[in-house]
Amino acid sequence: MHEEIGRRILAQPDLLQVALTNVAHWKQSGSLSAPMVAELDTLLEQPLHTLIDKLTARSEEGALLRQNSPFAGILSPKEVWQIKARYRDDQNAA
Repeated sequence: MHEEIGRRILAQPDLLQVALTNVAHWKQSGSLSAPMVAELDTLLEQPLHTLIDKLTARSEEGALLRQNSPFAGILSPKEVWQIKARYRDDQNAA
């Protein structure tokens, strides 16, 4: 999903505002730990290519960032479902 999100943000950098709004909401509500919010703030200040590289990295850091993704809302529920279905189909075919 984050690979598609990355493509969209590169094509429409104003979509980054979705993530900034989500993080601001999480700060206000206290729903994420202060260290995680700080990490997301730092991530969102990076150049777009760096941000996307970190977010899509097949590493422990990438997985952690995806678990607390500030990019919720960029893809519609239908698009999320379609991506998950394609992933399942690819896994079953392998």
